[in-house]
Amino acid sequence: FSQELRLASDGNARFTYMIGAFYYFNDHSLHRIIASDLGFDLDGLSAVRTNAWSLFASGRYDVSESLAIRAGIRQTWE
Repeated sequence: FSQELRLASDGNARFTYMIGAFYYFNDHSLHRIIASDLGFDLDGLSAVRTNAWSLFASGRYDVSESLAIRAGIRQTWE
């Protein structure tokens, strides 16, 4: 499961921005049985759980028609 939310300016002003948040969750397990000629089977189980959050923001300021300043930041927790 993943979800992303964004809030952005309309884009027609000298200063434009976008802020947002992202969430990701995955709970996955895998069970394998591998047959062998040694008289026994190899049995393996693996499990992976991922829970991640992220916040981000970016902005742009048009100084003139030919010059713009742009910056952004992102923080992730996993």
